[in-house]
Amino acid sequence: MWIDRADAALLARILGATKARAAHGTSPPLPPAADELHLRLAMAAAGHDPHRPEERADMIDVPEAAKIIGRSPRHVRRLAPDLGATKTAGRWLFHRADVENLRGEFA
Repeated sequence: MWIDRADAALLARILGATKARAAHGTSPPLPPAADELHLRLAMAAAGHDPHRPEERADMIDVPEAAKIIGRSPRHVRRLAPDLGATKTAGRWLFHRADVENLRGEFA
């Protein structure tokens, strides 16, 4: 079964809203696999193939980017749009190579 980008985006929004309700205690908790599904749907909606390991391996999150450039996660979140990050499933995702290229600028 194939889901097009618009359907993937809609499903990602629905799952994100359900996760938020579960986090606030207004609905039953979701299984741990829901986070992975949410990320895969959001990646598909953004035009990435979440089943290709090389696409997923190249992407890193805020804590990992912060370690690489030696800054706090809060600082990295503030800089995310300027660092070329994309917000996927409510999380900032960076291309590892882009962040590693910036390592020297923040030393």
